[in-house]
Amino acid sequence: MLYVINHVCCLLCWLLLRTSVFGEEPCDPFFEGFKRTGSLIADGIVAGIPVNCSLDSGLSISVIDLDLAPKLPQQHREPDVKTGSGFQATKVLSYQNIDRHCLNFPTKTQQILAMDLSDYNVDHGIFADVVLGVDYLQPLIFEFRSGRPRFIPRSEFVIDNDATSHTLKRDGADHTNAFVDLMVLGHREFVIATGFSDFLSIPSDWIKRLLTAVEAVRLQDFPVEDSDKSLYVIREIQVLGIKMQNVPVVESDFNLIGMGLMRHLDFSVDFENSVAHVLPSSRSVDSFEVDASGLQTVFQPERGLIISRLMPDSPADKHKLQVGDQLLEIDGQIASELSFWEIRNLLSQTGKTIPLKVKSGEQVRDIQLPLSRKFEYPPKWKPRSTQAEDFLKSLQHESKP
Repeated sequence: MLYVINHVCCLLCWLLLRTSVFGEEPCDPFFEGFKRTGSLIADGIVAGIPVNCSLDSGLSISVIDLDLAPKLPQQHREPDVKTGSGFQATKVLSYQNIDRHCLNFPTKTQQILAMDLSDYNVDHGIFADVVLGVDYLQPLIFEFRSGRPRFIPRSEFVIDNDATSHTLKRDGADHTNAFVDLMVLGHREFVIATGFSDFLSIPSDWIKRLLTAVEAVRLQDFPVEDSDKSLYVIREIQVLGIKMQNVPVVESDFNLIGMGLMRHLDFSVDFENSVAHVLPSSRSVDSFEVDASGLQTVFQPERGLIISRLMPDSPADKHKLQVGDQLLEIDGQIASELSFWEIRNLLSQTGKTIPLKVKSGEQVRDIQLPLSRKFEYPPKWKPRSTQAEDFLKSLQHESKP
């Protein structure tokens, strides 16, 4: 009898471990990290060091935080290293033949860079020791089904018979790019960046042409990486055959598709074979969450939900919130128990005033935060230009069987 009980206990433990590692149940670690941060976060090991990993297919090479560099076995200095998605640093160390391992994925021995990840963590609203780039992720399959993202080994991947296949393209940095149809601009390549929690990132010269054709409007300026950038809305795009309207975009030097947009699709990406499989259940989207508070947060395991950035002259700034303050409650809900997407929804309710409970140092205070902004979302679009109308008609013609 004791043997049977032990055998059953072992079986239950194995099943629990399997569902935790392979993501078949709600304890999927990718989904938990995605809920917390809007990015893919999971535990890993680099050169025998336990680390917190961000899985970012928008980065061409894996990066470890500079603070962990002394624990790695070898190094040489490489100044002015550029990873392929805009990640630059003044001090960069390169390490050869470093083992890295994440969850149930195979261990890979590759080069890894060491640089200061503090700005990356602030910009992405995460707390990562290591960013695993496309050099590590490429042999894996990325899936997004019913709002649940995960990377899986190729051996477990099964193509759905109802899926439509779309050809992707690899660039010189080995990123996998999806084609996005933009009015006036046509067929453009965007890097699929699983570490980017926003919607789209788009170059400024593209934005200028879209503004001229009344296919984009500027919402407001806000600081990004110590420079003045702007938030825009594009009237309409088509990505992997799915039409989306009123798409928020951030002005950048790189064109990226982020998780904020990808989570509205049901698809899988085969990085090595440069193909995406999209399920017909994917739907058109006509609006997204656009922040009306002016604050950005990061979840830190030891402190909970922390304010990581404030937009100047925003409601949050005017109510004397500060970077480093801890959010205890948002709209009557415990902040540390809310998902990234729930927080984004709560802070996008334009015109509403929501209560916050905030801890600054040892002081706890209650704030009534008005969610007001200087722009209207979705915008009231002006009539299309002839150039845009002609392009739309050509897209509709091409999509017919």
